[in-house]
Amino acid sequence: RQLNLLTETYKKLKSEMCNAPQRLLDKYKPLSIELQEGILNLKSDIFFFDKQFIERGPMVEGLMPSEAAERVLLFQDRFEELVSLMERYQEGERLFMIPVTSYPTLTETKRVFNLLKRLYDLYGSVNRSIQTWSNTLWNRLKIDDIIDSLSEYTSKCRKLPKGLKAW
Repeated sequence: RQLNLLTETYKKLKSEMCNAPQRLLDKYKPLSIELQEGILNLKSDIFFFDKQFIERGPMVEGLMPSEAAERVLLFQDRFEELVSLMERYQEGERLFMIPVTSYPTLTETKRVFNLLKRLYDLYGSVNRSIQTWSNTLWNRLKIDDIIDSLSEYTSKCRKLPKGLKAW
């Protein structure tokens, strides 16, 4: 009885093994088409995002720093979605052994976002400290703590990349 079960299982496995390449070939074409369509849509989405980022993003001239910091957060989620899609499609291209598409504007925007995030994280931290100090009674302020915080912020400002300081 066990021998029959083992023989039957072996035959099923062998049949599946023989059918697997054909099933993969059957799925290759539609999945490849879906991948190509996804890449075209992603390119279009990136173009639209770049346009919006330039026209309404955090680097628009004349923005107050608080408004620019809010815009970084507003654009961040959509940007991360685009990066995730890009990575997924590039993995698909590698899987199908087709040339991997590059997205130079998305790569540049990623660099800019990293710099903006560092800048506005520091900006937010400084503002929160100032707000805390403003809401503290004078006789409860710890001047040494304030001096330490200011020294820390000065150090962080000096460590910012040169490209960021040029902005």
